[in-house]
Amino acid sequence: CALVAGQGNQVNGIRGLVQGVMRHRVFAWSSDPRLASIINSNGLSGAFPTNTGSTPQVGVYLNEGIAGKPDFYLQQSSVVTATRCSSGVQTLRLQSSFQSSMPADAATLSPWIVGTGQYGPQGHMMLVTYVAGPWQGGIDSIAVNGKPISVTANELDGRQIGILTIDLAPGQLVTMTAMMHTGKGQTGEGSLTWTPGLSTNTNPSTFSSAC
Repeated sequence: CALVAGQGNQVNGIRGLVQGVMRHRVFAWSSDPRLASIINSNGLSGAFPTNTGSTPQVGVYLNEGIAGKPDFYLQQSSVVTATRCSSGVQTLRLQSSFQSSMPADAATLSPWIVGTGQYGPQGHMMLVTYVAGPWQGGIDSIAVNGKPISVTANELDGRQIGILTIDLAPGQLVTMTAMMHTGKGQTGEGSLTWTPGLSTNTNPSTFSSAC
């Protein structure tokens, strides 16, 4: 690439890579076991967290179902609060907000952005949302705009996954609240990861323990 060949500003290039790593935009892989060990130990592999020891880990992952790129107009934020600790188990509250800044005349934009209308109205976002509860813990409830909903429940490597689709119209704000509990012994400070989108925040973020 141009950077390796000595072209451009190498300092800015390295800074960009560091920022990309800190925001979970850049990952790495190697078939060399020695290099793979270094990559894994520094969180560069992008592997799904499983046994996180005493650290409860929560994830909010998004997949756009509209067959376009409308999430360029998505503003999102998530925060986890540990509300209780009892017998080595913490109660957690995840609060996420999703807001569309899509213009009202979205149908005039390219179908590469808003889709063709086959999978949803042009200008809408269909956010297939995966909520990952802590390892050996569970998700107790999920509400959208304050109303409890039923979601598809799966399990991956000892973690419960709640799956729901959020239909976000131009200008609309949707909030999601998930109550969950940690595995026994997960009494430490927690970690939250998410699909970065346009966010410039460090990813993952941390939340205080209630224990």
